[in-house]
Amino acid sequence: MAQDSLQQNILIVLQGIQTVLGGNAQDPIEWLDDFERAVTANQYDNKYKFQIVGGYLQGSSATWFSQETNANAQQKIIRWALANTGEDNTSFTTQFETKFRTSILISKWHMELERRTQDPGEIVTEYAKAIRKLIK
Repeated sequence: MAQDSLQQNILIVLQGIQTVLGGNAQDPIEWLDDFERAVTANQYDNKYKFQIVGGYLQGSSATWFSQETNANAQQKIIRWALANTGEDNTSFTTQFETKFRTSILISKWHMELERRTQDPGEIVTEYAKAIRKLIK
C-alpha cells in the first residue's frame, strides 16, 4: 500500500511538467532539466523517455519534433540521448538543445549574468543557485 502511494506521488511529478512551446519565451534547458528530473523520478528508461517526450511539446517544438522524427528527416532523431560517440545527431537531447538554445537566449542569459547581484536579504545559497542557473 505504501508503495502504491509513493508511485502515485511520483507520477504527479511528471504530470506537473509544463509543455514546451519553443521560441524565446521559455528556457528550453530548464524545461529539459525539469523533464529529466521527473522521468528519472519515475524510473523511466531512455527508450520510454523518447516515446513520451513528444506529448510534452507544443507549437514550434512539436512541429520540429514531428519533422525530425519523420522517416524522411536528414538526421532523423531516433533516441533520447547520446549512446555512443558520434551519435549526437540522432539524439533528442542534443538536437533539442541545438535547436532551441538560440543565440538570442544565450545573449539574454549572458546579460542577466553580468547584471546579477545579490539582492538585499537574499541568502548566499539562493544567490549561488541563481548564478549557477544562469551559467548553465
